Order: sequence, then C-alpha cells, then structure tokens
Amino acid sequence: MAAEFSILYVTFPNMELGRKIAHELLEKRLASFINLIPSMMTMYQANNKIKQNNETEQIDSEILMMAKIRSALASNILELVDRLHPYDLPEMYTVRVGVSCIDQMNGTLRQYLDGNLAKNI
Repeated sequence: MAAEFSILYVTFPNMELGRKIAHELLEKRLASFINLIPSMMTMYQANNKIKQNNETEQIDSEILMMAKIRSALASNILELVDRLHPYDLPEMYTVRVGVSCIDQMNGTLRQYLDGNLAKNI
C-alpha cells in the first residue's frame, strides 16, 4: 500500500524565493505545514570540481523547505516547483511517509492534511 502523504524537500538560494514558492503551493493547496529552515550549508561538485563561493569556502548558504504533500501528486508538484525554481539543477525530492509512520501520525494531523490538501492538480 502506497503512503498517502510525503514530505517534499527543496533548497533555495534565499528566504524570499522560498517564501514565494511556499505561498504558491499553499494557495493551490498542494502543500501544507511548510517549514522554511534558514542558513543551511550545502556542498556539491560542479564540473568535477567542488563549487567555491570564495577562496576559503566550499559551500553555499541555502534555505531548506520541508512541506507535507499528497503522495499521489508528488510528480506534478516537483514539475511545478522545477518550473518556478531559478537553479538549472535544483535539489528537490520527496520522501513518502511509510505505512508504519502513518500508523503513528497524530490523528488530528492526518485529518487536517486529508481535508486541506488538493486531491488533484
């Protein structure tokens, strides 16, 4: 049985853009309980070299968005966020909330998500 809900993870270059896309998802009822976590540090390779902001750092400061979504809409939500995102290769993925986790989810939260998330796009 597939999980009914997932958590969407997306990184952004700044809080302004994170908030803009979060509002878009909320307005369309595609996400709920969105967390924007500031000052996350990201390391990665670009063109087979570690990306460097300056001579001493090998990191980017980013914002992390965590949003609760309906699993059945994950592909469409990822496509929407990809269109709105400024990066050529945005880091974004979903993690299903497994059946064993759903069994442990607060019943009130489950009812809220089910009643407030869109069932289709």
